[in-house]
Amino acid sequence: MPHAIEILHVVYGHYPADTRVKRELGALRDTGRHRAVIAVRAQGERGIERVDGVLAIRVPGGKSRGGLLSYLIEYGDFVLRTRRLIASHRALRQVQVVHVHTL
Repeated sequence: MPHAIEILHVVYGHYPADTRVKRELGALRDTGRHRAVIAVRAQGERGIERVDGVLAIRVPGGKSRGGLLSYLIEYGDFVLRTRRLIASHRALRQVQVVHVHTL
């Protein structure tokens, strides 16, 4: 059974490419708390994997430069997918801290 995640970061971007998120999760490494990040899944990335001890959960989606309407649709889709994932993923049921980046 997976460890219950205590600290969850949510980023509408790519992990570990987003260095701000990577640094913050790295700073939490020595706390001994179980950490995870939900991010956008880039082409060729795995949906779930461990990156430097962090559970990286990536949801399908994208960030295009198609204008305000396409951004709002993509952003809304990401938020809905993330909410469903948090509600249904058993390792996320006991999250104590959620840090939302750039939403």
